[in-house]
Amino acid sequence: MQNPITRAREKHGLGRREFALLLGVSYNALHNHEQGLPAQVQPAILAGLERLGIDAAQVAEEYARWRKLRREELLRSVSSL
Repeated sequence: MQNPITRAREKHGLGRREFALLLGVSYNALHNHEQGLPAQVQPAILAGLERLGIDAAQVAEEYARWRKLRREELLRSVSSL
């Protein structure tokens, strides 16, 4: 499963800088979200996605699911060491 924010950006054929500009957030905020660092998607990113016609509620749900799966994968890989 791919990060839904990354998927939305790539679907539009944009780099991080361009997508961050369209969303109205910093490059670092977008990068952190694509890495899964915040527990929830920031309201500014959700608002930017809505302005672009992207279902922000769905992205937020998918992000939470993706982040949980990613965490579980990391825990499995660490426990196998």
